[in-house]
Amino acid sequence: MNKYDLGQRHPTVNVHPANALMRTIAKVREIDRRTGPGTDGFDAFGTLVVSMRNDGSPVTVVTDPPAPRPGDVDSYQRMIGRIAQAYDVTFAGI
Repeated sequence: MNKYDLGQRHPTVNVHPANALMRTIAKVREIDRRTGPGTDGFDAFGTLVVSMRNDGSPVTVVTDPPAPRPGDVDSYQRMIGRIAQAYDVTFAGI
């Protein structure tokens, strides 16, 4: 958006409504996950919330709500657990 010299003008900044993130997370949680081999859906997925200014400053991972908490269907821990389980089932005969 800022196709001009930022030393000459203040940057234009987009401000997203606070509930946009919560609506997005809720929608992602509706995505189907497989219940077993041969069924439709994703094997696993996770949601990661970051705080980012998009100006080269450090990016931080958000752990407070609305970010997923341990045990939530889309938490990092559950995603890794589902991937490990799918791997175990798929390669059980090896």
